[in-house]
Amino acid sequence: MHDKHYEYTHVALIGRELLTPKQKETVMLICDGLSNPEIAEQMGISESTVANQRIMAMNKLKGQGVHNTATLVKWAIVTGVYKL
Repeated sequence: MHDKHYEYTHVALIGRELLTPKQKETVMLICDGLSNPEIAEQMGISESTVANQRIMAMNKLKGQGVHNTATLVKWAIVTGVYKL
């Protein structure tokens, strides 16, 4: 029997190491439901930097099925980057 969830989890855990600490923080705040302006204020960076952090994180994780914000949030939960 082929366990897709295990494969996704295993690959996603490896991907977790690809993100910088700032990218991980941005992803966690996205998971908290914050908007780009709210994330920018909390992190003390510009909105364009927040957008760039999100794009760079998603680009690094494309090979792990991350192609939009919803799949980014799913990835963060599965890997434990974000705890519910």
